[in-house]
Amino acid sequence: TLIRFSWSARTLRHRRDWVYYRRVTIRKQIASYLSVNRWGAGRTYMTDSLGELKVLLVDDNQHMRAIVAAILKGIGVRQVLEARDGAEALSHLKTWPADIAIIDFQMAPVDGVEFTRMVRRAETSPNPYLPIIMMTGYAERKKVMEARDAGVTEFLVKPITAKGIITRLNEVVFKPRPFVRTDEYFGPSRRRIEDPSSQHQRRATDRSKVAEI
Repeated sequence: TLIRFSWSARTLRHRRDWVYYRRVTIRKQIASYLSVNRWGAGRTYMTDSLGELKVLLVDDNQHMRAIVAAILKGIGVRQVLEARDGAEALSHLKTWPADIAIIDFQMAPVDGVEFTRMVRRAETSPNPYLPIIMMTGYAERKKVMEARDAGVTEFLVKPITAKGIITRLNEVVFKPRPFVRTDEYFGPSRRRIEDPSSQHQRRATDRSKVAEI
């Protein structure tokens, strides 16, 4: 019994150490990125003064939500509301005026693409102009184009990093693109949205530029 108790206690310590390690790693990523890029090349970068920003975080994976929420809180975002799928997120938007939505592509019953369509086009949408950052592990151009044509503002390629989130928030907050309305499309101008399939290719070949669609 004593041996079993010691083993359990040791395992528990290992788990706590792992959680602490994850938190420290995230904080180091954030601090490193901000210290290097905050005043780089005449650009305005994200700082930790984001306490008033309301972010709706939507993902059916609780572990992924925890990672993204930790990064957001690490850069100063104090108001983060989580949802498990697009349907729950749409319900939250009726009573909680989010400034930005960070959503996953693949969810059920309402996935990220359908959520985006409903936000952009539904007559009952509380904010058709809501900036939407889509997290995706898909590199297929067909899926990327589907999300883009639904009205996604920016893409965030998995695996999620502090640098990736900070960069996308920087684009949305400091470099907003004008909205376009046509017979078939309503959403942000699609010229500057990066293709995740190109990002995957860049990582594989160490290319310096990402093709735009």
